[in-house]
Amino acid sequence: QAEVAGLERVSVPLGELDAWNLKIAIVDARGQPAAGNAGVWISTDARRLPLKLQADLTLGSFVLLLRQAE
Repeated sequence: QAEVAGLERVSVPLGELDAWNLKIAIVDARGQPAAGNAGVWISTDARRLPLKLQADLTLGSFVLLLRQAE
């Protein structure tokens, strides 16, 4: 499941861009939460680039930032 949390200005190595912040619910095969604080930020321009992805997992957390788009 995904829910639009709102519009945000995101700073990534590619630049500073407006993006839709989507909060994501990730569940395992039993329907139990597999990640917390999961989200993806998609640019509002025509390219709809995935600018940022993040999640907290049981083994740690990660944040991925878009560096380049060709």
